[in-house]
Amino acid sequence: MTDDRLLEPFKDDNLVILKNPIANARFGLSVMQTKVLFEAIAFFKSNQELRTMRLYIKEFLKNVGAETNNYEYIAKEIDQMTEIPLRIQRTTKKGRLDYLKVQLFSSADYKIDASGFGFVEIEISDKLKPYFLEIAEGEFFYYHILNTRVLKSKYSIKLYLFLKSWKRKGQVEISVTDLRALVEVEPNEYTEYRYFKKRIIESAKKELSEKCDITFEYQEIRAIPGNTKSEVVKIRFFIRENKETWNKFREKRELEIGKAEPVKRLQPTKSVSVPAIKIETVPQEIVEVSAIDKRIFELFRIFEPEAEDNEIGIYLEGIQADRVRVLEVLLFAKQEKAKNITIKSIYSYIVYGLKNNIGVGLAAKENKAKTKGAQAALNRQAQQLNKQIKQWYEIDFVYVYNQHLIDVGASADNEQKNAYVSHIQQLIADTPSLKFMYYNPDQTLKADELRRGLGAVLTTQRGETMESLFVEWVQKVKGIKVELFEGAWRQVTEPLF
Repeated sequence: MTDDRLLEPFKDDNLVILKNPIANARFGLSVMQTKVLFEAIAFFKSNQELRTMRLYIKEFLKNVGAETNNYEYIAKEIDQMTEIPLRIQRTTKKGRLDYLKVQLFSSADYKIDASGFGFVEIEISDKLKPYFLEIAEGEFFYYHILNTRVLKSKYSIKLYLFLKSWKRKGQVEISVTDLRALVEVEPNEYTEYRYFKKRIIESAKKELSEKCDITFEYQEIRAIPGNTKSEVVKIRFFIRENKETWNKFREKRELEIGKAEPVKRLQPTKSVSVPAIKIETVPQEIVEVSAIDKRIFELFRIFEPEAEDNEIGIYLEGIQADRVRVLEVLLFAKQEKAKNITIKSIYSYIVYGLKNNIGVGLAAKENKAKTKGAQAALNRQAQQLNKQIKQWYEIDFVYVYNQHLIDVGASADNEQKNAYVSHIQQLIADTPSLKFMYYNPDQTLKADELRRGLGAVLTTQRGETMESLFVEWVQKVKGIKVELFEGAWRQVTEPLF
């Protein structure tokens, strides 16, 4: 059982606590990924009840002294950590050594908060927690997170952790082969010991001496003791306190970046209630959203249904990428989703897609398909309208036209009417079977039929036809222009000039 007094220093939010096996673990991480991991460890040590955290990228880059503001790069680096297992050495009950593979992060989603700041929401793997949260059992070590933040080399970080875990002993001996594996040097890198010594050991010694709370000296152990020409097979490290230099460096560093509160650096993703405040609305400039942005928003919400336009817009401004390329990546992501391929974070996927030329040409292809589809839709619409025009002509306008002829005939003078009646009587005399068309059974004239007939004669004399009158009627009543083309009615497209 650990003495409570020993746990008192661990309340510091900037403290990283690790079990000793972590110092020997195979990370397989870049420098930036390693620093992200320890930021997460420091956070979850102080927030053990939480499963997720927010890592604000701008603050993180400032804290680690990064020389880049490339959010795409950081988002991609963190997203890759969901696929990287940590190999932790452990001892079995039978005393044998083996390795446990533990997933670093269960998920890592790049998002934008309500204020427009980019962050990565990280969910830690449950299997990893015992190695840096449950310190009551097993040997562990701890350090201030600034130590690993400021180191530029991943080799220096790994060597620092290893030596820190042995600090209580004061010294540790390790074979060159195991040391190469520990700091994760590639098999084809620094194959000659002199280069390994210069690039790894001496470089780490310089960095630790200038920036960290420990430093070291080391002794080379050769295959043949006393023979300076024989191969160096082991290194014995002597670990020393470096408090005076460390304190000065820490003060200088805090003055450079400002002492940021942990809550600004890392924030829990749990709901909090805040008192209501009165907000006075002010007129805002209306910004018209382009068609391509609307399409991007639409595709984006396939993966992030709750994302709002302003949130997506801020993200797009942040990555400063060509909108067409973003659209193409999203179109490709949509295709992948249709194949049941999981995309954990569309924010990170866009960054990845932009860098790897994913989806190139899909926007033009979609535009071509849209144009073709739009033309087909227009053709269908035109066909439907032409069909409607035909219906107007054959059904709706027939009544209108007949009434028009009756009105024209009724408005004729008596001379025209008498002449037309004489014409009809002569027609009936020549063809008696036509009499029923103009006379009722009681032998009285059908007035409307005579008016309609006279109206037809008069409109023809005026140069009017049923078709020309229909064109006028459609424009007046339906608001469109039509024409009879090759025996079929169609809408007339207005010329541009």
